[in-house]
Amino acid sequence: AEYTSLINSGFEKRAITWLAGRYAAKKAVMTLLPQIEPERIAIDKGVFDFPVLTLGAGYKAHTLSISHTPHLAVAVCSKETHPVGVDIEMVSDKTIGFGSDIYTSHDLDLLSAFAERRPYGYTAFWSAKEAISKVLRTGLMSPFALYEIATMTDLGYCLKLTYSHFPQYQCLVYNLQNHVLSIVLPARSKLSWQLNWK
Repeated sequence: AEYTSLINSGFEKRAITWLAGRYAAKKAVMTLLPQIEPERIAIDKGVFDFPVLTLGAGYKAHTLSISHTPHLAVAVCSKETHPVGVDIEMVSDKTIGFGSDIYTSHDLDLLSAFAERRPYGYTAFWSAKEAISKVLRTGLMSPFALYEIATMTDLGYCLKLTYSHFPQYQCLVYNLQNHVLSIVLPARSKLSWQLNWK
């Protein structure tokens, strides 16, 4: 199924980033389940294009969240009982132009704190909205007002965002120079993670 998806993608650049995402996903699975053989990891896609992970007999259900840009790929594997979503975006001026189609008036109030770094702030909020849509498995097919950011706290090493309509989740947004990395997880969960730059 993975090979067929790659062949059918049609565009070489898209195929390369798709492959990088699948590689990151398999590495994420093998980090969580070090005893598994890579060939037992099958990744298909669901009705709204979310990744569906199959590990075979003897393994409990796990989920995947995958994201990639032309330069980086990231993936998170978690138990089905503990949803996690991830998104990575290049910091870009284009996210400012999305305006009220994407950002609510409350989002824009919070974004005013980024007067000196508008592209970073807007990209961070966009990425946080993508990441929560991955946890919900809707993709970006729901009204963006549902993904409104409720609060923003600068923790020094990352931004912590919460959602107005999904208070059970938090989003941690990391500044990776010209990229932002957003990780959504349950609000009471603590993040213990490994960055693999290979």
